[in-house]
Parts: sequence; structure tokens; C-alpha cells
Amino acid sequence: MTDFLLLDRLGELIRKMERPRLLYRKGVAAEGYFRPYVSWSDYTKAGILSDPEEVTPVAARFSSMTGDRGTPDTARGIKGLAVKFSGRREQWDLICQSLPVFFINREKKFPELRDAMTVRESFDRIHRERFWKFVTDNPESVNCAVRLFSWQGIRDSFVDITWYSVNTYVWENKEGKRFLVRYKWKPILSGREKTGRKTDRIRAEFMAGFDPDRCEEELRDRMERGIFPSFELQVQIRSWSEDEEEVKRTLHWEEELYTPLPAGVMKLTKILRPEEGGEENMFFLPGRTAEGMGIYEDEFSRVMDYAHKAGALERGGKP
Repeated sequence: MTDFLLLDRLGELIRKMERPRLLYRKGVAAEGYFRPYVSWSDYTKAGILSDPEEVTPVAARFSSMTGDRGTPDTARGIKGLAVKFSGRREQWDLICQSLPVFFINREKKFPELRDAMTVRESFDRIHRERFWKFVTDNPESVNCAVRLFSWQGIRDSFVDITWYSVNTYVWENKEGKRFLVRYKWKPILSGREKTGRKTDRIRAEFMAGFDPDRCEEELRDRMERGIFPSFELQVQIRSWSEDEEEVKRTLHWEEELYTPLPAGVMKLTKILRPEEGGEENMFFLPGRTAEGMGIYEDEFSRVMDYAHKAGALERGGKP
């Protein structure tokens, strides 16, 4: 062990090894644009939503909560969609998932949840025994668990999913009036395509072996054929309240009570390659918001924002 130049070289190679994300490792990135339908200046000061004539560039990353490269996209789990808006004066990261609720409200439960969602020897599936023990010990997670083990937990496409913010946001207008807001991305599909089509377990298991990268390949195929995925941004708005019961991530805002309002449209036009800032080089922060549309701050959101920042720094990024 006297070849110090060799040891330095080996150390350099180790330092350059790519560190995986904590969750949502397997993904694909695309770029496009967003345009609001109307001005929302009565509700928020955010420039991104103030001018229907202004087009904002976006970068989006689709991913699976559990799984590495080679893991089947149709394995049961939660899908993720993170969108980065790059406005002229502001940036905004909007992080959504394929289920309208999350498992927990308390940040201290997150490490235990992460362990319950993964098999240690293999990152490609849920550890059933630990998962159901976690649900039993944390009754607030039942709402999400039931949805996960329904047809909503098995998806074979990124482009026909309705995406939910889960986190609650705070809009504030120029007069200082505040509102509670949640977001949805609703897919805009045409022809014989059907929103939210169901994939049964048998088809999912077949696709897992036949085409494990089904979701990513479908997205790439659409782009190559000029069928660019579009999603409508919808917002649910309710009066300001400091009652934390109303912003719990384990509770769904029923559409009958809080009607989703069409806010704008996002169209994705190109898959991003690694050298163009592809998905492995992309980082999103829950707390990166535009003026007049901040996240509802509680300990959970602060801890998750820190986790995203720390993960980005560990992987050599600049959050």
C-alpha cells in the first residue's frame, strides 16, 4: 500500500461515484412550457400566474417512489411528478404524486416509513410485513394504504395519471389576503385515450417481465411521434385558516366541497438527455416557491425541504 498515486486515484473514483436518491430514484425528465389561462392576481402575487400571455419554461421529472434502473414501472407503488418553473423573475418547484394523500403527518415517522416501503436487499418492492405493521401502528396511514393497494397503486403510464400536490400552499395577494391552496395536474388526453385507465395485477405482472421500462418508453415514444403530453394545472382554493387539521397530508380535499379550478396548461415537448440537465442532474425543493404562493410551513415541510437540500448536496448538485 505504498503507491500513493494509485490510492489517490482510487479515492477520486470513489468520490465520483453517483449517490442514489433517498426515494424516487428511477425517473425520466422532459422540458416544455406552461401558460396560465387567466390572471390570478386577485389571489396571488406570483408572476408565473399573473399574465395569460406569458409562457414559462418548465422542466419535469417523472419517477417511481421505489425502484432503481431495471425495476418494473408497473410494480405497485407511488409515482412522482416534480415540475420546475423558470420564470423571468422567479423559480418555483411543484412536487406532486399519484395519490391524493400521504401516509403520515409527523416528520419523525419518515425514516420508519422509508424502511417499510423498501426491501433492504432489493429496492424494487414494498416490504409487506414491515409495511402493514407500520400501517397498524399508524392508523392515519390507512387512507393512503388503501389507495396504494387498489388499482391506483398499479400504473403503466406517466401521461394518464392525475397528480396531486398533497402539501398545502398559501397564496397571498397584493392586499395581504391569504388563501389555502392545493394543486392537481390533470392529463389532457384526446381521441380514444382515457384518463386514469385501470391496470389490473395480471397485466402489471406481465408488463414487469415483458417491458419493465413501460412508462418511460411510452413517454419517449409519444415525443418521437409528436404526441406531446399536456397537463392542466388545477387549484383547489379555500379560506385561510390556522387549523392544522385542515392541512393534514393524510386527508383529501373533496372536490364536491372545493372545486378544482383550471389555472393553466403545461405541455412537454422534449426528453432531456443527461448532458442537457437530464433527470439525474435535477433537484427539486418543496420550499422553493414564488412570491405570493409559499408552502404551508409546519415541521414536516421544513424537514422534507432540508432532506431534499441535503440529498442534492450529497449528490453534487446545487439546490
